[in-house]
Amino acid sequence: MAQINPAVDARWTFLPQLSPWLLGLFFVLSAGAAVYLYRAQRRVASRRAVVSLAVIRTLLIGMVFVMLLGAGRVFTRTGASSGTLWVVVDQSESMSRADPQATPIERLRWADALGLLPDGVRPGAPDRLAARLGLLGADVSHYQALLAQPADAAAGRKRVDAVVRGLKAWNSRLTGVADAADKDPAAASVPELSKTLRSTADGVAKAIEKIDGRQKPEEAQGDLAWADVRQTLAKAAGQLAKAADESDKAVLAKNDPKVAAAIEQVGKLSRAELAKRAIEHKPAGGDASAAAAGGGGFEAVLPRQAVKVMGFGERAVAASPESREKAAQAVAAAFDKPVAPATDLASGLLAVNDQLSQDEPASVVVVTDGRQTKRDADAPDAVRRLAARGVRVYALGAGTDRVAPDAAVETA
Repeated sequence: MAQINPAVDARWTFLPQLSPWLLGLFFVLSAGAAVYLYRAQRRVASRRAVVSLAVIRTLLIGMVFVMLLGAGRVFTRTGASSGTLWVVVDQSESMSRADPQATPIERLRWADALGLLPDGVRPGAPDRLAARLGLLGADVSHYQALLAQPADAAAGRKRVDAVVRGLKAWNSRLTGVADAADKDPAAASVPELSKTLRSTADGVAKAIEKIDGRQKPEEAQGDLAWADVRQTLAKAAGQLAKAADESDKAVLAKNDPKVAAAIEQVGKLSRAELAKRAIEHKPAGGDASAAAAGGGGFEAVLPRQAVKVMGFGERAVAASPESREKAAQAVAAAFDKPVAPATDLASGLLAVNDQLSQDEPASVVVVTDGRQTKRDADAPDAVRRLAARGVRVYALGAGTDRVAPDAAVETA
């Protein structure tokens, strides 16, 4: 979803007004006349005056020659628009519920995400690093799928270029995770994590060089061990998730009253309120620092793109912010309407697909608490339709995956 830096290409063009032979003759005659006048004037004028006249004469001859040559400098700016970001919001009635069955660790992490915890209480957040590795794993599958799609010669080379650019950016993000892991005290319990991630980045960098030399996407499919990279990331993410659980258990074991108050406050919030506050929350240090750390949430992304909002419950309802500056407010406002009795995720995704123009660059972020409940539409099929158009779909889960008990039987 990030913006792509444009490439600037510069080249000279020539549109001569005369034939090359005549231009050459003009240049020779002009140069000869200039030399003759310089020598002749040296006999009747001072050296300073003669040199000044010679410089002016040379400049005039050069200007006329360039005009007749039709020389020009052409700059071509080529870039890719960051496109449209569709935020698809679950407006079903279940989003208005709280989650009393959520675990203390889940509430602790929500409190941290909303900035409710005191500074320094949770010094490490390896769960966030694990989430970033999960996204990087999904990116690997995306680029592999791009190379597997058929294309003609011209489109094929462009696709190879797109994959190369994407993988270079991907490698930078993976290195960023390794850097963050080095600074995360809770991630230190994972043996050789940073070394493994950097080794993976080195291997991908070598594969990028091979891919860049290909003309057709299908030729590059074997240049990177895609499955091995995904497996490495998945293993590292699992190790980080375990480290996060142990670290958060230690935080909870301290029984800090301020932490307990934050957890209690989060436990009273509905799923819609949790998602809304997460979007509205601005991390400490500003967007720039948050983005550099790999975070920042929607505040680090929304101002850079055109944003459209799609709510869904029993049916899809689209809304567009008045401006990019009000994008976060428009997304947050969509959470004020969790009233629909059903969750028809497919209708929201299909509505986005229908409103996209041909070849329009776009990404989709789905914010929901659950799965498709209407059986007359297929959400995975809607995702596949968007993927076929090059549109990435990301999911942000609100709440917990633990089922709340409806009833309990107790015996004395």
